[in-house]
Amino acid sequence: MKRDWELVREILFDLEAAKHNQVVTASEGQDGNSFGYHCKLLRDAGLIEASVSEYMGGGIEGQAIRLTWAGHEFLDSVRPKSMWEKVKSQAKEKGIGLTLDAIKALAEIAMKAAIAG
Repeated sequence: MKRDWELVREILFDLEAAKHNQVVTASEGQDGNSFGYHCKLLRDAGLIEASVSEYMGGGIEGQAIRLTWAGHEFLDSVRPKSMWEKVKSQAKEKGIGLTLDAIKALAEIAMKAAIAG
């Protein structure tokens, strides 16, 4: 399964908006396996706490529980849609794959440029 950065952002935003002790699960019309897989990836990256169940038939189910400090930091770095689009376009321009480290680095460069005016 491919990593979907738009789904990653969506999960992080949904967790941020969730009330205390409210878990986030796949929403109506969303592929539950993809959601579960991305919860596992985000948990492995240390961005969220999640409960993930993998089944012998290949299915995966996930519940996103909360953002970690690193998850909040990452979300803040790509929060504005304009910043997110700039990071994606810069990565494409430079032939850089969208990895967590690349996104963080490009977001930091874009933020410094925005501050410098």
